[in-house]
Amino acid sequence: MQNMITPPIRGLLMNDAIREAGSFIDEKTGREKSYERAYFITILPLGASNAKDVMKVQVEERLEQSVQKQLADVAWGSLVLIRVSNYRMTDIQVLCEPIVDFEA
Repeated sequence: MQNMITPPIRGLLMNDAIREAGSFIDEKTGREKSYERAYFITILPLGASNAKDVMKVQVEERLEQSVQKQLADVAWGSLVLIRVSNYRMTDIQVLCEPIVDFEA
């Protein structure tokens, strides 16, 4: 498989969450589909003007703990820069925390 690396993406952090493993019945096929536990971040890229531009990106499993620690005290709406490879986030940097900067 070819390694697909996208340019760094700047955006506003909307959420970070863990999706537990589970399953569901596909209404179209009637078959059960399952999914693994995963950690996701959701960002709105800078310059985006539509809700469809919101990105939900899975964090690489090896980075989960460090990213959770880094984002533990970061406010919603903070400006972040992420790097994505093969549809998974490989790096995140917090560029600006508006609430912290506003209160200062």
